[in-house]
Amino acid sequence: SLFNTAQVYKGSEACLGDIRRETGRDAFIVSKFDSLHGNVRQLVPSLMDTNRRLRSDNVDGFLVHFPRGDIDALAEGLDLAHHNGIATHVGCSNFGILELRRLHAALAKRGVALAFNEIEFSLLRSAPAETDGLLDVCRELDVKVLSWAPLGSGRLAGRHADDVADPATRRLIGALDRVAAARGKTRAAVAINWCICKGTVPIPGARTPEQARENCAGAGWRLSAEEVA
Repeated sequence: SLFNTAQVYKGSEACLGDIRRETGRDAFIVSKFDSLHGNVRQLVPSLMDTNRRLRSDNVDGFLVHFPRGDIDALAEGLDLAHHNGIATHVGCSNFGILELRRLHAALAKRGVALAFNEIEFSLLRSAPAETDGLLDVCRELDVKVLSWAPLGSGRLAGRHADDVADPATRRLIGALDRVAAARGKTRAAVAINWCICKGTVPIPGARTPEQARENCAGAGWRLSAEEVA
């Protein structure tokens, strides 16, 4: 299981830490440095606070939340986090091609791999990641894409889809329904699987156990190339 959180998601890190302590179960956890409000010098100290909230000595993935701040200084902080063993993998979030290449190069100079770029990506938001070549650059640099809002903030799932007024979105939902019916899947499962088939790791949200199960049903199978197109 992968859990995605961030320093700006108030209480989320502590909640995951409490669940880890109460259940004794582990998971792959990714958190993010609040680069919008935090000074780059706070990256490592803030990560230590993150790990305390997570009740862990290290986090599996630690990302720079937004491309804000000096890239070389950010790379230095991520390098320290990685080599000090308090972050197993490092990455970025919401980085475009230029910032991604700069951070990748700055980390490479230090012998550290840029593991992740977390971006908004879904059937409703495949541009600019595809049209501008961001997905291709991530593949070129061996950076795994984490896709946030793979259900279009609920617009592609049953719980909100019927309230959508935009004609283009309603046509897309109709196409989703046809594929879902043919596959014996839900809209959400098809939308999530589409992101997987595009080479990303979708990180959908869930407010209920039912939604979590529906999200999980998007994995373990593959749409055809025709369905993906």
